[in-house]
Amino acid sequence: MRRSAVPILLFVMVAITHGWGSAIAAPPAPARDSLKFTQHSEEIRRMYSESYRLRSESQDPISQSFSEYVRGVDTYKNPYEGRPVQLPSGYNDAWVNSRGEYLLSNDAGFNPNAGDTTEWRRMDRRDGRGQ
Repeated sequence: MRRSAVPILLFVMVAITHGWGSAIAAPPAPARDSLKFTQHSEEIRRMYSESYRLRSESQDPISQSFSEYVRGVDTYKNPYEGRPVQLPSGYNDAWVNSRGEYLLSNDAGFNPNAGDTTEWRRMDRRDGRGQ
């Protein structure tokens, strides 16, 4: 629905003719309504955008966990390189040495450093949020 500018123009002309200075300071009702509509539309757009961002952030870890489950892997942080490494799942512990070799173990007391000259470091398993 398109509004005509004639009523606004007439209001301004009458206000000037009759010296209604205070009437000119306040925008006419259609302009005020348009400004409110624009402000509300912008606020709604920001709310939708924020809602989308939050939903995406909550779904990313779920997708990551499901992907790891389907592929049968767990993600660990390599302490030598500081990057994520995906290894077969089903193990309690994962170890890495400076040459990039990995050891996986389910033995509770297993320590590859015992009786070996190579330094092995335990890798921390990362959760679904990548932390």
